[in-house]
Amino acid sequence: MKIFACSDLHRDTAVTRQLLSASAGADVIVVAGDFSTKGIGAADTLDMLLESTVPVIVVHGNHDVP
Repeated sequence: MKIFACSDLHRDTAVTRQLLSASAGADVIVVAGDFSTKGIGAADTLDMLLESTVPVIVVHGNHDVP
């Protein structure tokens, strides 16, 4: 099983798109928090992660509202 893991996207849509592209051969993507910056903008990043064709596991970080 190939696991693609990353963290600290902090609302960066360009990096999120690059990560989705780089994870093409993965069986699962694990994103370990900080989708937002100080609680702002998580939805934008999370919506982009929904475009993944493989399961995505997310864990909130200290910048995220659980």
